[in-house]
Amino acid sequence: MRSEPALVKVSPAPMSAPASKILHHVLLALKSVTGVRQEKKNRSCFAEEVQEQPLDEPGSPGGVGRGSAVSAGTKKRVLMGDLRRPRRWHLPVLAVSTAINVVLLVCIAVGAVSRRSNPQTAGAATLGCRDGWIGYRGICYYVSREEASWESSQRHCSSLGASLAVLKREWEVPFLRRLKDSTNYWLGLRRQDGRLVWVDDTIYNEMFPVRGQEACAYMSNDAIVSSSCSQLRPYICSVALALSGLR
Repeated sequence: MRSEPALVKVSPAPMSAPASKILHHVLLALKSVTGVRQEKKNRSCFAEEVQEQPLDEPGSPGGVGRGSAVSAGTKKRVLMGDLRRPRRWHLPVLAVSTAINVVLLVCIAVGAVSRRSNPQTAGAATLGCRDGWIGYRGICYYVSREEASWESSQRHCSSLGASLAVLKREWEVPFLRRLKDSTNYWLGLRRQDGRLVWVDDTIYNEMFPVRGQEACAYMSNDAIVSSSCSQLRPYICSVALALSGLR
């Protein structure tokens, strides 16, 4: 009777200690590269905290068996960062937004001051005054920028269908002070035969005091003052809308 050949069970040779250490370091290097790339990819959105546990050495308590090192890998835990932390691009956007808001507030403030210090000329078109004239309460006003004597100023106003400003209502004095700048402007008031008369030949009603005893009157910042008619000043023209012919 022929005997069967004996089967010899061949076990895989155990991995030497140097080879195990080399494999261990290679895996750690791969994990490190992967972690760096992932961190760069997610840096703008999340803060990641990566904790790694290296492979247990073969034969150590709780270690993995031979041949299963690659499949086991390392244990990784990723913690989500604080999502409330502002992103880097938020800072310049916030700065630009703040600057825009400041500019808007400045524009609003300047517009409010301008409306208080100068009447709006938009009403002139409604009242039917010419371009460059300002209409208010049925009267059209023209504030010149050129300077002239009192007589020349009156002639120029007359050529425009108006006259030097005649002030017969209490609101006109404060209104014209807001309308003009700090310059002194000729008015349609002068002295004839020792008394003040408007250019429309009506008598001055002493509604406001006039300083001085000179012949022609002008408006300063705080008073109505008389001076020589030959002095050069800018002037204010006025005309009632019903008489203006400026429509």
